[in-house]
Amino acid sequence: MNTPAIRHAPVRTCGAILFTALAVFVQCGAGQDRLFRAPKEKPAAFREVWGYLMRGEEHELKGNEPLTDICYFSARVDGNGKLAGPRDLPGAVKNRSARWHLVVAEISNSLLIGTCINPSHPARKALMKDIIDFSGSFAGVQIDFEAVNPWDRDNYISFLADLKALLGPEKILSVALPARVRKVADAYDYAAVAAVADRVVVMAYDQHWSTGEPGPVASLPWCRDVAAYAKSAIPAGKLVMGVPLYGRAWQEAQHGGALRDSRVREILSRKRPKVEVDPEKGPFMVYTEKVRVRAYFNTLESLTERTRLYSKEGALGVAFWRIGQGDARLWDHVRVAEAAKE
Repeated sequence: MNTPAIRHAPVRTCGAILFTALAVFVQCGAGQDRLFRAPKEKPAAFREVWGYLMRGEEHELKGNEPLTDICYFSARVDGNGKLAGPRDLPGAVKNRSARWHLVVAEISNSLLIGTCINPSHPARKALMKDIIDFSGSFAGVQIDFEAVNPWDRDNYISFLADLKALLGPEKILSVALPARVRKVADAYDYAAVAAVADRVVVMAYDQHWSTGEPGPVASLPWCRDVAAYAKSAIPAGKLVMGVPLYGRAWQEAQHGGALRDSRVREILSRKRPKVEVDPEKGPFMVYTEKVRVRAYFNTLESLTERTRLYSKEGALGVAFWRIGQGDARLWDHVRVAEAAKE
């Protein structure tokens, strides 16, 4: 049997692979071994290694991960500006040595977040109180607000500063920020956030995402640019670079669009489907189309290329989104700095 060839994307170092739904993705023998082989380079070392754990996926945490910090995702802000979600660590893993952080997330509702960070609105103090109450058993809190409007920048920064003051020195305030390769006139001012937060997690992923053009989630050249800008605005002792453990696939042919009469006739002629007429909904037909899928994903080598990059750039740590999504061998190729000293 002939083994189908693997076509690499134009940029070799991005770690992205193109395949089609009509081709055999899983390769046999030596081809698969080459694709998923372990890198020979030494493990990347960081003073802190962070990982995101989704609530309900606690079973994905095996105990052998070299994690200093676990971000428990997530408590969410409901429509009334109140916090909803976990108030305590998962019972089965309370005794882990890692620091656990409660993630407070709102990723799409800019109006809700604008209200909750407005210093003149009572929802701000109420949300802060909830965060403090919920954080009782956690070592820290991470704020992941991904829909802050540019005009709410000052309110956002002051919200973070006030929250840090309430948390006190004993709890770590970390903030997740979108990836940038240059300063942008938005709410996510890297330097201003770093001035009030204990850690800044730069989410160096979603370079391409589901509603845009197909492409790598985090190509190596793009990651290099993101890291360079992050270093220019965030002190190395606070900088944690996010690493995606997931890939993404795009259907190249979309079949949900409008049908012209000429297209209907073409389908009837080519596919010869059975046409039925519903007395209320009108005529309809069911037929099958072959679909090409373009998918970009990670290999162990492409993942460790990024971790080695961030280690060389001097980042305090890396943060993996998310535990359970990547190659289980990854944990053999990243080390906490103290354990990696020779």
